[in-house]
Amino acid sequence: MPVLKRALTLLLLAVFVLPACKRKPHTPPPPPVPPGLKAAYDALAAGDYPMALRLAEGFKPQGGAQTGAVEAEYLKGYVLAVGQGKGAAAREILREMVDRNPHHILAPLAQKTLADSYYWAGAYGPALVEYRRLAEIYGQAGWGLTPSTNVVPAC
Repeated sequence: MPVLKRALTLLLLAVFVLPACKRKPHTPPPPPVPPGLKAAYDALAAGDYPMALRLAEGFKPQGGAQTGAVEAEYLKGYVLAVGQGKGAAAREILREMVDRNPHHILAPLAQKTLADSYYWAGAYGPALVEYRRLAEIYGQAGWGLTPSTNVVPAC
């Protein structure tokens, strides 16, 4: 009887526990690039910040739901902050974007870029305020961390 019990235990372990150890954490797919913004993102990836900014500024949302309008605003703020060092202009765009669309998938990134732009400018007090706001509103998601439920424990 003990041999049968041990064999059954090993079988259950092999069927249910070991496959779970090999699973990778769930990573959500990136949001789709809105039609008309792909060229702007391509320019950004190539490091052509002036072109990315021109394309984002010239973007016209397609569809009744203003598809891509928020993404274009984020892209403008990001390019101004990161690519052109125009923190004040970037912060204005990013603050407005976060305030109008706090639940958008890019809102945590916009809030972080806003805080980073203060930090890069040496304005540590306002940066700290914005980083705290990031943590209060978005928690770990705002820092680019995945929820603990997506992580499989090490075996």
